[in-house]
Amino acid sequence: MKLVGDIDGGGRLDLVLGGLPQTPLSWWRWPDLLLTTIATARVEFTTDGVLVDADGDGDLDIVTADGPDGANLVWFEPRPDRDPTDGPGWKSHEIGALGGWGKDIKSGDLPPFHRTGRPGRYPQDEIWRHNRSSDQPEGVGAGHRCRGSIPGAQSVTFTASGTGWPASEASQNGEKRVTLTARFLSVFGDARVIAKGEAAGLKLVAKSADPNFVRGTYEPPIQQAIAANLSPGDAFFDIGANIGFFCLIAARRVGPRGQVYAFEPVPRNAAAVAESARLSGFDTIRVFAEAAGATSGRGQLLLAHHIGGAALASAGAPPDMSGRLEVSIVAIDDAIAHRGLRPPSLVKIDVEGAEIDVLGGMTETLRRHRPKVIYEVDDATREGLDRKARKIAELLTAAGYVLKPLPASYGNGEWRVEHVLAQPVGA
Repeated sequence: MKLVGDIDGGGRLDLVLGGLPQTPLSWWRWPDLLLTTIATARVEFTTDGVLVDADGDGDLDIVTADGPDGANLVWFEPRPDRDPTDGPGWKSHEIGALGGWGKDIKSGDLPPFHRTGRPGRYPQDEIWRHNRSSDQPEGVGAGHRCRGSIPGAQSVTFTASGTGWPASEASQNGEKRVTLTARFLSVFGDARVIAKGEAAGLKLVAKSADPNFVRGTYEPPIQQAIAANLSPGDAFFDIGANIGFFCLIAARRVGPRGQVYAFEPVPRNAAAVAESARLSGFDTIRVFAEAAGATSGRGQLLLAHHIGGAALASAGAPPDMSGRLEVSIVAIDDAIAHRGLRPPSLVKIDVEGAEIDVLGGMTETLRRHRPKVIYEVDDATREGLDRKARKIAELLTAAGYVLKPLPASYGNGEWRVEHVLAQPVGA
């Protein structure tokens, strides 16, 4: 395997090589050619591989295949709290079995599909995986159409060919494709049953997340406010959905005639929302792997070690910043106008300082549809929190809303957090 990419984020191209056990997977830093050994092959690393930000944390990971059997499609990631020149600090993951030597490993964005399987508004609505190697007869391991993903074109898809898949098996097993939005969740998924609260009994993919999600004790006032302000058949917008805890509460409350729209730009979190919806039996949750903002376009998302701490660059860097990622941004007014989304009855906004941008992109929604809005304001200082809160309050009161502070979800710790329910005047 021979790959070239900026492994350490130093702005220069580094070299990655790997093969037989006597030539372990290693990378050389440019320009001093410092050697870091990452892993030794079980059998032999294939000649193919890709460098890709597999888990959406802002750094490059290595995807390759090791040998012809077993769970031979694997990926290696530098731990976010360790320097990539620390070889033992790299972590390996199994993705799945290829049924033969892995060849032609590629990565890319899946076209945007809703969870219902209906294609989105984007041009390429299907992908093909070609499984036939050059020494196989025609018709063995031929290409197969694969459907389904998280919309927003932020999910990474791996396709790989294997020499051991007969056509009949491949045609029956479209799931042989390996995608981050499905199979990759088995690596970091850890689905758990929520113990109590408004989401009790539902299943949540919650590995590395706040344990209070699974306990059902995460932000009880927000749980109660969502449940109290939604009725069967309503539409709920979760902007900054994190791993989808509040989406599950809303989906339960609005029922089969309702709709939940989740906007979450961190690919790993967006994948967790979709998988939690599937495991909990909700087909009313649609996930958009993108940020909401004042205008539609592209922007920089600053990633954080805290699973829910990523923020748009326009809002400032999170205190535990771990990397950056270019993401799609959509104004909620545009999403409703151009995607056929149902207007919201209730909107929840938790976007780490970008609340004004989100509200600025939904002025028409506030004017025409008059949804209730639950939003979070947070900052390291009382002064900073009050400054943000005043700007939001000015915008919403000018739009004809009255504000009601919600009970505190947190004590007076180092980081200050407040939640507010905004209701149209006369509601």
